[in-house]
Amino acid sequence: MNTQLIVEAMNEKHLSPEQLATACAVSRPTIERILDGRTTNPGIMTMSDICVNLGLSLDEIMDIPAAHRPAGGASAPGQSAELSNLYRAVIHVKDSWIKRLAAACAVLVGCNMFYWLIDFANTSTGWVTSQSGAIAYVCRILIVVALIGGVTAAIVILARREKSRRTP
Repeated sequence: MNTQLIVEAMNEKHLSPEQLATACAVSRPTIERILDGRTTNPGIMTMSDICVNLGLSLDEIMDIPAAHRPAGGASAPGQSAELSNLYRAVIHVKDSWIKRLAAACAVLVGCNMFYWLIDFANTSTGWVTSQSGAIAYVCRILIVVALIGGVTAAIVILARREKSRRTP
């Protein structure tokens, strides 16, 4: 990987590693590891975003000789944008399935929480409150775990959607 080319492009555009990281929606340490050569195999989306933000091509950064490049100017900066858009389309399809799964999980967690809240509200006839000892304790733990799991799933889905929406 040609990290020197990345550094030169950053200097031309007066970008710090922090600014490039923000533009690429990755952490500053990720950019620093790429620039230091500690990361030898960064993700294609990260590299594509770096290319788009610096006006470079993946061929140039990955040191692919001109003889091995496809005809038609594969080293043009627009090629990286096309590749980036292709990967974004693939991620969009995967994200749609993740959203459906998250919605199904949210419905199940919501129904479960509704049942347990109604059960807790009925102190005289509720199943959980009528149990004693270990059963009631386990039920309460399961309710808390379901609530934490639902909130965690929602946070992960929102973070994933935000990352897939990032624009270079």
